[in-house]
Amino acid sequence: MENAVDALKLGFAVLVFAIALVLTFSVIGQARATSDIVLTLNDKTNLYDYVDVEETNAKQKDRIVGFETVLPTIYRYAKEQYAVTILDTDATPIVRFDLYTEGFMNDWNEIIRQQNNSNLTNERFKEIKHRIGLVDNFILEEFKKDKKTIYSENPIWDSMISGQEGSYSAKELYKGSSQNNRGINVTSPWMGNPNVDTIERIKADLNGTNYTKNGVSYFGKNLEQYKNRTFKEKFLEIQTSGITITQEDSENNIQYSLETVRGNKKLEIIYILQ
Repeated sequence: MENAVDALKLGFAVLVFAIALVLTFSVIGQARATSDIVLTLNDKTNLYDYVDVEETNAKQKDRIVGFETVLPTIYRYAKEQYAVTILDTDATPIVRFDLYTEGFMNDWNEIIRQQNNSNLTNERFKEIKHRIGLVDNFILEEFKKDKKTIYSENPIWDSMISGQEGSYSAKELYKGSSQNNRGINVTSPWMGNPNVDTIERIKADLNGTNYTKNGVSYFGKNLEQYKNRTFKEKFLEIQTSGITITQEDSENNIQYSLETVRGNKKLEIIYILQ
C-alpha cells in the first residue's frame, strides 16, 4: 500500500514537473515572439520600400531625413557596396559615392576616347552608362512628379563625362589637380585601397578639403554646409551583370573587391536636397 502511495506521489510530481516545463517553454517562446515584434517595429529599415527600376511610377511614401541619417549611409557605402547620390534642389549632382564607378575613374578619359573613336563598344563604359542612365531616368521622373525644374535630362551622366558637350562646368562629381596644378576633371586618387582610402575621400567631401595621393589632389565637396538641411530619401534597385569587379593594388600585389553583386541587384540610395 505504501509503495502505491509513493508511486502516486512520484507520478504526480513528474506530472507537475512536465506541466511546469511546458509552461516555461511556452512563456519563453511568447517572450521571444514579442521581442521580435518590438525589434522589427523599431527597425526603420524594415519599412523601406526598395523600388524596382521597372516600377518607377508606383506610388511611394517619401521619407524626409536629416543629415544625421545621410552621414552613416555614406560611411557604409564602400563596405556594403551600394551607391549613394546626393542631388541639389534642381537635380544638379553634389556628390556620388559608388566604388564601381570610382574604380574606373582613372581610366575614364581613355574609355571616353575609345567610345568616341571606335565602333567597338567598351563593356565597362557600356555597363556604367547603363546604370547611370537608369538612375538619371529615375531622378527625372521624381522631379516631374514634384513639378520641379531639373537642370539636365541626364543630371549624373552629364557631369561624369565632364568635358563633353552639354556637361557641367563647375559641378563635376570627381574633380582635382595633378602635381603641376593641371586641372583634372575625372580622377580617383583615393582608390589605392578602397576599404581604407575611401574614408579619406569622405572626410574631404565632408570638410571641403583636398585629399592628395599619388600626386593627385581630389577636391572635396563640403557636405557639412548641408548639416541643417533635410533630404528626400529614395531607393532604387538596378539589375546588373552580376559580375564581381576587382581592382588590383600593384604596389602590395593585392586585389580589392569594388563590387560583389548579390542576386544581380545593385542598391542605389538617392538623397534630394529640400
